[in-house]
Amino acid sequence: MTTSKPGSPGEPGEPGERGDLLDPLCPTRRLLDRVGTKWTSIAVKVLAEEAPAELRFAELRRRVPGISQKMLSVTLQSLVRDGLVARRVEPTVPPAVHYRLTELGRSLDEPLSALREWAETHMAQISRNNRLADESAAAAEPRNAGPCPADLAGRATPDHPAWKHRPHTQVHPVRGRGAGTPSRAPDAAR
Repeated sequence: MTTSKPGSPGEPGEPGERGDLLDPLCPTRRLLDRVGTKWTSIAVKVLAEEAPAELRFAELRRRVPGISQKMLSVTLQSLVRDGLVARRVEPTVPPAVHYRLTELGRSLDEPLSALREWAETHMAQISRNNRLADESAAAAEPRNAGPCPADLAGRATPDHPAWKHRPHTQVHPVRGRGAGTPSRAPDAAR
């Protein structure tokens, strides 16, 4: 990895110049944020299967289960803006909107396909690791001993020693109530 030449922060350098991925202002980092989403990967895959043909918005949505109309629209707008997808509108009522991958977009399909293949190959192992981590964390958590005996006896008052261990006695950052002052439920009139 090389660093960008000095210049305007966040502006790309010369064609073929590489950025510093560790720099938060690096344009490469921002591009990876956009093309690295699951919806981008899926949309590119579906459009690549049709390339060089076009797909209408409704057909694209049918082929991407689970995506909302808004998320598909936002994803496609981003891909069009980046020049990865071409958009064509037919002047009909309602307008028919067609999408296809550009040459640049087709070049993105191969690396995204490799990433999808890696995810499918290793998903069982990743899931197993997550399950083991969750089980380990659950085993390390202290067990809840139940309600405070003072609460059961009705003696939990600001003067009782058990009161200071109750969560509602913590200082609220806005209201400023502190230990020994019970929190009130918000009034309906407020």
